[in-house]
Amino acid sequence: MNKETIKNIIIKYDELFTKSVVKSQNFEEFIDKISCNANVISACINGQVAGYCAYYMNDFESREAYITLIAVDEDFQANHLGTIMLDYIKAVAVINGFIGIRLEVHNDNINAIRFYEHNNFVAERRASNHSKYMKCNL
Repeated sequence: MNKETIKNIIIKYDELFTKSVVKSQNFEEFIDKISCNANVISACINGQVAGYCAYYMNDFESREAYITLIAVDEDFQANHLGTIMLDYIKAVAVINGFIGIRLEVHNDNINAIRFYEHNNFVAERRASNHSKYMKCNL
């Protein structure tokens, strides 16, 4: 995906995040980082982007992938697109010799925490006063 496509998708789904990414001072820097360094996948239904995920698979010391963003349009959540995207990332990680996947989630995002727990992620440690790291061993 090119930078403009990534930017448009993130803007569209930004309301799904507790802390707005688009309204942050570093939005352009954030987009540059994702478009240059992250892998971005999207889930489409009938030609419409229904969800997306940005992740990194470049830490060859820890052999852990890192999910930066994952979002699924509410109208399509019953289709299990989040789980499908996670399963894809897990498979790619295993193929590339990675041993785990880590992410950060806001403590008050109960639905996301339940979703990750349902997909074999466990709370690992505190990331900040407002968030924690979760990890899935592969």
